[in-house]
Amino acid sequence: MQILQKDWQTKNNRIAGEMQQMLSRIDLLQEQMVQEANANKREIQLKEMDEITEQLVEYIQNISEMGQQLKLITDFVNHIRKGLTRVEGKINEMKKQVNRLSNDIKFLRGKYVEELFIIRKSKVLKEAANNNVGSIYVLLQTFEMLEKKDFRLLLIMDSYDEMKLENIQKNLYINNKLKQNWLNPLVIFTTRSEIFTSSNYSLWFEPEEKEKLKEIKLLKFDSKQMQQYLEKFTIQRVKMLIFEIYEWQTQISKREVIEIKKFEIFWEKLQQYLKKEISGMKGENLQNQK
Repeated sequence: MQILQKDWQTKNNRIAGEMQQMLSRIDLLQEQMVQEANANKREIQLKEMDEITEQLVEYIQNISEMGQQLKLITDFVNHIRKGLTRVEGKINEMKKQVNRLSNDIKFLRGKYVEELFIIRKSKVLKEAANNNVGSIYVLLQTFEMLEKKDFRLLLIMDSYDEMKLENIQKNLYINNKLKQNWLNPLVIFTTRSEIFTSSNYSLWFEPEEKEKLKEIKLLKFDSKQMQQYLEKFTIQRVKMLIFEIYEWQTQISKREVIEIKKFEIFWEKLQQYLKKEISGMKGENLQNQK
């Protein structure tokens, strides 16, 4: 028994290292799967991940049993077990993604171009509806007018003032080579004016063609506008909370698809009631609502 215990101490680090290498291999395979376009190669990578996972489970079981019998310290096994739980969750998610992708490919096979466009449009609109439900922003009514058949990439760099101090006062447009890398995009920076501690702050934002820089200052809300904003924001927060509960109910009932349209119909009815209740509250009370 003493010989086994002494020998165990010398093998502890080696076994822990081998198991950690297996975890690292799984992480690497997961990264490769995300970037792999070939379905056959993804299947091979997924199969290898399953095999390594089975080996790790067997390792952990054997070492735990031996450790209990010999009263040995196996703390590193708990660390590996936590890592294994993490990667198993990722593997299961990847299997679902691979299955969904395979089903999509089967569904799209043999379709005409017009049919593919309609399918793609439907998918994009469905994703947009899903994303809008959980949006934290108060939407404003706007009108879209495409007068020119000229399109540019739009980059919105929000909250410049909330960056790390070492990045403030640096020209992100030039430093990140946005014009070269993104074919001359339109870039919008948003920030609070409190960070403008020097008179030449325009240098932080201007492109190479300085005359193209436009500075727009947003006016503060008056009391009426503040009340309107708080009402809309409160309603949006209530919607997000209800949607989170709806998502949770969908999960526990083991339904795979969240019915956005059904939720929106329910929300339209509830929203009318909420607007009446919230419109009677003052701004101070709305700010204190959680």
